[in-house]
Amino acid sequence: MKKITTILSLVAIVASTLFVTSCAQKKEPTLVPAFPYNKTANYVQDEDSGEYSWTWDKADGFSNAKGGGFQLSTKLGNHILEYRITPNAEWTAEILGQGKEYIEVGQGYDFHEENYTWGATAKGDKGQNVLNFRVLKTPESYEEAFTCEVALSMCGEKMTIATLIIEPNLY
Repeated sequence: MKKITTILSLVAIVASTLFVTSCAQKKEPTLVPAFPYNKTANYVQDEDSGEYSWTWDKADGFSNAKGGGFQLSTKLGNHILEYRITPNAEWTAEILGQGKEYIEVGQGYDFHEENYTWGATAKGDKGQNVLNFRVLKTPESYEEAFTCEVALSMCGEKMTIATLIIEPNLY
């Protein structure tokens, strides 16, 4: 009799545990977006040659250890600035305000600019991604340098991730 009572008690405990477990709602963890810090690059004209080139602080340059940063495009040429990012969610990058007149962002996987999609926005999945920036126009010699901001949106939040400064023509 004692053996039957023990077995029935064990069955009752297992059944109640399964019932409670099946009734409990599973809670999805809230994803906290991991934005890169705001990096700054300058598009500057050389006084001697008259050619423009991108410059940035060493801390804002790309390295595998950091997982992101600026570098010149090895595929498209030195006039294209690459910004490597590693977001942890689906994202949308957008050039803000008047910056759309000066810079556009592109994504693609080839060695020719015409095979890239260029515009004011770019989208992607989580993981390592590359944003390519090309300059559409530069300020005239009598104008001030133009500052363009690039914002990243993830999980309903938006943050500036790049400040691109286009210096005016010297001539």
